[in-house]
Amino acid sequence: MSAASAARRVAPELDVAVFEADGFAAYGMCGIPYLLGGIVPRAEDLLAYPPSEFRDHRGIDLRLGCRVSAIDASAHQVHVAGSGPVGYDTLVVAAGASPVRPPVPGLDRPGVDCVALRHLVLDAPAWVPLGPAANKTGRVAGTVASGGTAAFPGIVGTAVVKVFDLEVARTGLTLAEARAAGLAATATDVVSRSRAKYYPGGSPLHVRLVHTPDGRLLGGQLAGREGAAKRVDVLATALSARFTVSDLAGLDLSYAPPFAPVYDPVLAAAIKADHAAHAAPATPATLTASATLTTSTTPATPVTTGRAAPGGSA
Repeated sequence: MSAASAARRVAPELDVAVFEADGFAAYGMCGIPYLLGGIVPRAEDLLAYPPSEFRDHRGIDLRLGCRVSAIDASAHQVHVAGSGPVGYDTLVVAAGASPVRPPVPGLDRPGVDCVALRHLVLDAPAWVPLGPAANKTGRVAGTVASGGTAAFPGIVGTAVVKVFDLEVARTGLTLAEARAAGLAATATDVVSRSRAKYYPGGSPLHVRLVHTPDGRLLGGQLAGREGAAKRVDVLATALSARFTVSDLAGLDLSYAPPFAPVYDPVLAAAIKADHAAHAAPATPATLTASATLTTSTTPATPVTTGRAAPGGSA
């Protein structure tokens, strides 16, 4: 639906049709565990939009319960089970998660990679199958299919998971992944707090930064009862901007006692890593050009030792 909506925005005069084998479109699959756990009360609450949103307001011919059984690329037709062939000018295939290679001409051409995305830290393909990248690449596909210009820059492998009362987050590379890719990498660990120490409700927050000895930021992991899930976005942004740990340490992050100590845990880790980088002789990072990364949504176990956060609380 991201591709279809983007195509409609770029070229409103086009006829855009979507064939969906199931009876639903645009629903939050990631919310299913919370539905099963009783946190989300009704299955209908997972629907992002009703079908009428696409049919009546976006002008998209959404056909639910219609399974495409075959693609005839030479005739520019798709065959719908129980119905006849339907012609097309441009086709976007969203086949779901089953590991299949459809017999589509050009599938082996350079740049056609349906699963792995460019990892900005590795500058190589990486398999990180998460919803945000899927939606963004869908928008790119729909924009290009309708004659527009768009590109997806890549990912840094950001993920977060709730483990009972813990928030566990990661972005970029773990120490093991960085070393496996041929990078000279080390890790800096701090245990800080989610709020000013005197403010009620705060809890320990573990932060690990992965970086080269000369300070290039490669990744980070966080874990704690609060404050890990969204702080990882700071690290994801820093990786996309190719920050060093010194750049990270200089960020002007928000501060108020209910939300952070005066040195945010991310800054505390960056300051410690920056000190280590200046104390160690510079070692150039080397990267194997053919390296690929397969990553899970669970970060490495944060180390609970290390110097406490620099500075104090205000």
